[in-house]
Amino acid sequence: MIYTDEDQEMIRYADGVFRSVSYHFSMLLKYGDRLDEIAEQLKGTVRSPAIRDPEEAKYQRGTVIYHCNIAELISEETETATKYRASEAVLYELASFLQSECTPEEIEIVCAYYDERLPLWLIGERVNYSKEAIRKKKNDILLRYAKVAAAIDKPVI
Repeated sequence: MIYTDEDQEMIRYADGVFRSVSYHFSMLLKYGDRLDEIAEQLKGTVRSPAIRDPEEAKYQRGTVIYHCNIAELISEETETATKYRASEAVLYELASFLQSECTPEEIEIVCAYYDERLPLWLIGERVNYSKEAIRKKKNDILLRYAKVAAAIDKPVI
């Protein structure tokens, strides 16, 4: 199938979104841990270790020193929560697309290509298709996702 320039651009966009899943997942974990840490600090239960003399300070270089700047913590919490929700939204949108719009065979192709990073010919051997048939199916899935994402982003007038 020959794709138009607009279709190719949409496929590139969707390919980037699918490739960024592992990044968004790791950021989700990182931001979640940081939000938990900030919540502990705001409760006042976390204290920096006491350093009794300069000789002891030599051995505590890796120790985290907490500051009691509540305004800074609250603003960092707001920024981190925003980033957390953005990563969560990308993952939720992708998961809902895969659940509602794709067949199990298509999900298997997408998972093999993006999660396992298998080449197209190996995926083709797995599901009994040629390399070109797998490429076409993958591009069709990406195009469908891009069209669904574009429909979501457009405001309804």
